Amino acid sequence: NWGGGNKLIFGKGTHLQVKLSKCAIPW
Repeated sequence: NWGGGNKLIFGKGTHLQVKLSKCAIPW
């Protein structure tokens, strides 16, 4: 299932983005 794989990759990417956002943007 390509959608399932995309979900996993997107989830990991989002996790990293959240960490970077917390460091860069004081939300």
